[in-house]
Amino acid sequence: MAFLSGLLLTGCGSSDTTPSTPTTPSPSPSPGPAPGPSPTGLQLTASPARFLTTGGSSTVTITGRLTNAAGAGVAGQAVQFSTTAGSLSNTLPTTSAAGEATVTLTTSSSATVLASAAGLNGSVNVEAVAPFTVRVEPKYSVAIVNEDDDVSVIVTQGTGFPDIPTPNAVVLTCGNGTTYTFSGSDHAPCRYREKGVFEVTAVARATTGYSATGRSTITVQGAAPTALTLTAREKGRSGGEVEFEFTVVGAPTNAVCEWDLGTAKPKPTVCHYSINYSSGEGGEDGDITVSVAVDTKDGADIQHLETTVHIG
Repeated sequence: MAFLSGLLLTGCGSSDTTPSTPTTPSPSPSPGPAPGPSPTGLQLTASPARFLTTGGSSTVTITGRLTNAAGAGVAGQAVQFSTTAGSLSNTLPTTSAAGEATVTLTTSSSATVLASAAGLNGSVNVEAVAPFTVRVEPKYSVAIVNEDDDVSVIVTQGTGFPDIPTPNAVVLTCGNGTTYTFSGSDHAPCRYREKGVFEVTAVARATTGYSATGRSTITVQGAAPTALTLTAREKGRSGGEVEFEFTVVGAPTNAVCEWDLGTAKPKPTVCHYSINYSSGEGGEDGDITVSVAVDTKDGADIQHLETTVHIG
């Protein structure tokens, strides 16, 4: 019985005598760093915000700061810059740890610098201040031929900077060959001998080389026409001839009259003239038409007058 019992115990045992190895669980991946707060503001500043123009270019430092809702700078963001004047040292810098992106503006005139990042926009104005400016102001924008038009030149000095240059000479040009030279603001007459549109300019220059120009235009018209009348008077007849006296009444003493006396005889330029006609010089009806073109020399248009005389 004891032998049988041992056999039974042996038959009930497992056939695999290799000890089992316990399984180690895989570690869970560690979470990445939490994203920083999104940008909510983009502010631009300029240093200096105003500069004095000297005839060349000036440099201005432009700083864009990108911040989150807490006001902290946002790093590692690209900022797109552009300008309305001049040039930029970089148009796509990246913000620093402080959230700042800095570029240099080079310009000789006022400019607006714009920036955008993360859907946000900002801008800053840079003002160029001239040492002085010049304006030209005619008394009359519409003048009359041969009449003076008083033209004022106004020089305005810049402010807000030390040792601003001042002009040492101002030259006014009337546009008709006449020029005047001043030391500052002043005025002078411009007179035009013909009709047209004339540009009047004034240029102010400083010893530093800086200059400023002002411009205006004057439209010159002819004078109102003088009232003129052509008269004819028969002075007498003798030997088959008749003498007529023609007068342009109202013509100034310096007026020029170009006659068509209805004959091949010489044509005078005076405005009072006597001429003898022979009886055969008239037409079939014995009439001669006399015309005259009158230049009153006051800028008015030439006037044409006409009359008919009977030779008979």
